[in-house]
Amino acid sequence: MHEIGDEERFWVNHYEWLKTSGYELRSRWAPGWTASWLADPKKDLMLCDDFLSMPRARLMDATRICDQTRVLLKLLRPSYSRYEQKVQAFFSQEPQASDPRNHCVPLLETLEVPDEDRAQILVMPILRKYDSPAFDTIGEALGCIQQIFEGLQFMHHNNVAHRDISTFNLMMDGSMFTEEFHPAQVEYTRDLTRKARYISRTWKSPKYYLIDFGLSRRFEEGEPHIDIRILGGVKTVPEARSKEPYDPFLADIYCLGHWVDKEFVKGRNGFDFLRNLSKDMMQEDASKRPTIDEAVRRLQDLIQGLSAWKVRSRASKRHGNLFIGLGRVVKHWPDRIVYIYSHKPAVPVLQ
Repeated sequence: MHEIGDEERFWVNHYEWLKTSGYELRSRWAPGWTASWLADPKKDLMLCDDFLSMPRARLMDATRICDQTRVLLKLLRPSYSRYEQKVQAFFSQEPQASDPRNHCVPLLETLEVPDEDRAQILVMPILRKYDSPAFDTIGEALGCIQQIFEGLQFMHHNNVAHRDISTFNLMMDGSMFTEEFHPAQVEYTRDLTRKARYISRTWKSPKYYLIDFGLSRRFEEGEPHIDIRILGGVKTVPEARSKEPYDPFLADIYCLGHWVDKEFVKGRNGFDFLRNLSKDMMQEDASKRPTIDEAVRRLQDLIQGLSAWKVRSRASKRHGNLFIGLGRVVKHWPDRIVYIYSHKPAVPVLQ
């Protein structure tokens, strides 16, 4: 990491152009960069701002110069996607943009790369994984599931199939954080001096987002919902075993059910009440799966049938760290009492 890797060269080569376009990268990608940790070999590399990079070479964080807002840059080349920019731009324009059911990550700006034919950079807000930090209560997790179901419903109502719903493409904003976190080391503050502080989702619900529309497809009104076989992050979609075109909207239902089944029914304690819904969403015969409207209605019915005690119960991962789990149990009960007496909704709602 003392030297710039080949995959990082694009950002180094376009540092000055991005700056004139209103976006400044961190020092690592500036011309003439020298590693800061060389002056202090004992310094923890993971606490050096210029050592940290984003998880994929096509992604880069930057500062929007006009207001110092942190943003995410995503490099798009024609070989990556047929419709990504168009789909994201569609949901970022009115009336879609201001619709509260819209959970597609906003597109703030599109930059046309000057020296690459049809290459673009999408400018978006900085987000973090949907379950980072961990859910405190079952109700907090249900608030997340509700928003993701609502987001896919909004996409389907607008004739757009996501086609790659998985745990990697579901994110949340940083509104529950009381201080800015580092985009590449999200547990820490922007200056990497300490752990970033936050309040619970029960006190301040984040907004959850669907991201990555690289495989997405928008259909015209009345156009049959049939498209070529595409395999996203979920490799078990039954339709993907055939080379025949299929309905990507029904495949979305499978992938959403797979997420609920893997991450909550099987991945966490206390979510068995979602088992039948996720099972139906993952049926082998796509025609037997519920539509997104039916899935949303069934989810709401399930939530309404739960007791307040159940919804305020602790959400814990199966096979989680025992000592961390014990610490959260001790903290959970006084927090739960405060939530009740503060009349905070057991399933957090966006404000």
